[in-house]
Amino acid sequence: MFYVKMFGISLGLTLILETGLAFLMRIRKPDLIPVILVNIISNPVAVYIAYFGNVKLPWVLIIEAAVVLFEGTVYYVLDRNEIFSIRRPFLKALILNGFSYTAGIVIDLLIP
Repeated sequence: MFYVKMFGISLGLTLILETGLAFLMRIRKPDLIPVILVNIISNPVAVYIAYFGNVKLPWVLIIEAAVVLFEGTVYYVLDRNEIFSIRRPFLKALILNGFSYTAGIVIDLLIP
C-alpha cells in the first residue's frame, strides 16, 4: 500500500503542477494531452529508479535531465509532425520539470 501511495501521490502532484503550469504557459487543449501522457510514462520510471536505487544528488539531477530529454523529444516529434503544437519543446520540458521538481522538494521539506 505504501508504494501505491508513493507512486500515486508523486504522479498526481506532478500532473497537477505541470498541467497547471502548462496552462499558464498558454498550452491549451488538445496540446495539454502530451503533457499529461509523457508524465504518466516518465514519472513512475523516475520515481522507481530514484527510490529503489536509493539515488542521491547528483544522480537525481541526471535522472531529471533524462526525463527532460525524453519529454522534450516527445514534444518535439509531436510538434514537428504537426500532431500537437508545442513550440520550444525542450525549454518547456525543462521549465515544467524544474517547477514540479522544485515544488516536490519544498513540499517534502514542509511535510514531515
